[in-house]
Amino acid sequence: MKAYLFSIGERTTDISKWALEHLGFKTTLLYDPKTTLQEKYEQFLEMAKDEKWVIRCDADIIVLPKFKTLLEECFKSDPNEEVWWWNFMGFDFIFYGMGHSGPKVMNHKVLEVGQKYKKNFFRQALKPETAFWNRDEFKNPRRCQTVEGVSSIHGYKQRPEDYERVNEMKKKRGHYKNYDHELINKLNNL
Repeated sequence: MKAYLFSIGERTTDISKWALEHLGFKTTLLYDPKTTLQEKYEQFLEMAKDEKWVIRCDADIIVLPKFKTLLEECFKSDPNEEVWWWNFMGFDFIFYGMGHSGPKVMNHKVLEVGQKYKKNFFRQALKPETAFWNRDEFKNPRRCQTVEGVSSIHGYKQRPEDYERVNEMKKKRGHYKNYDHELINKLNNL
């Protein structure tokens, strides 16, 4: 299975890529600090369109060996591929708890739906992946599932500029007050 890693130059990019490859996933790095998440998503959809299953991951996420075990359990529990999109949980160093911050595993049907929405949809969405996850095509029956269990760690040792970017995004989304910013700064500056 191929993995697509989105990076803007996070400190963890190399270890994130290594962790995926260490688990046996061929990894393509989409690295360009000048492109937005929305633009990377469009690139990813184009690059991955011929794959049966893919992993999409951000470079501030480090997958753990447990990810592979959880993924194998998903495929065993759904042999007919009724679930098109698995969203893995992870420990989030910004939130300091479990969150939907793990890698995402998508099959070709998700990528086909994405092709329909590529430009206009993704560029207009504040949270493009969440907005995509909530499309009608995935609702009846529900084709997206969350996988419980720690599959990764997210947000470890953020650079100050990355943390500021995250802060701005959290403010726009109304999530800023949910975080202990003093604790985050202290831990990131150890």
